[in-house]
Amino acid sequence: MKWFEKLVSGRRPDLIVEIEGKVYMKRWWVIPRNRFLNIFLHKFVHSDEPVLHDHPWPSISYYLKGRLAETFPDGGRLCQQGKFYYRSASQLHYLTKVDQQSVWTLFFTGPKLREWGFRTDKGWIPHFLFTNRPGANEQREYKRAS
Repeated sequence: MKWFEKLVSGRRPDLIVEIEGKVYMKRWWVIPRNRFLNIFLHKFVHSDEPVLHDHPWPSISYYLKGRLAETFPDGGRLCQQGKFYYRSASQLHYLTKVDQQSVWTLFFTGPKLREWGFRTDKGWIPHFLFTNRPGANEQREYKRAS
């Protein structure tokens, strides 16, 4: 068992993201959440839905275990274990699992700069409109683990 798995063994995730009732990602706070800097431990169980989205803060991901393909509007990159990857708050992307195993990352965020959302055929829309849209093929659910 790796150090990060030991860190959270027996501890419920602080946030669980589900897509269509299936766990997509688990998140643990490494430090208490605050408005300046956050450090999250992520466990990706499945790929993102293939829809470009951005984030509310600039961020850096450090890959602890596994690999993800990161797709941008103009290309992509393979994110690998042992490397850091920066993205601005407005950088549109989605992540695809490359291997069967779960992927673990440390996710560092700066201060919140904006609302986050998804790019659709109608343009950019806020996350709450996208995830709750009528007839959505994929419903995201964000749960605080209890």
